Amino acid sequence: MYFAEKNFHRVFAYHLKINPASGRVMKKCGMTYEGTQKDHIYKDGTFHDLYCYGIVNHK
Repeated sequence: MYFAEKNFHRVFAYHLKINPASGRVMKKCGMTYEGTQKDHIYKDGTFHDLYCYGIVNHK
């Protein structure tokens, strides 16, 4: 639906490894895990991994 409305080919999103609930939401939206960026974010005095999810419009 949104792909046609906005003419998007690909949508992606990231979440911190320490927040797995965000990953579950992305999976429910049909996104798939694409990879991890190790120690990519520095937050609260610690480096955190960043997980990438995406979905592609194949039409």
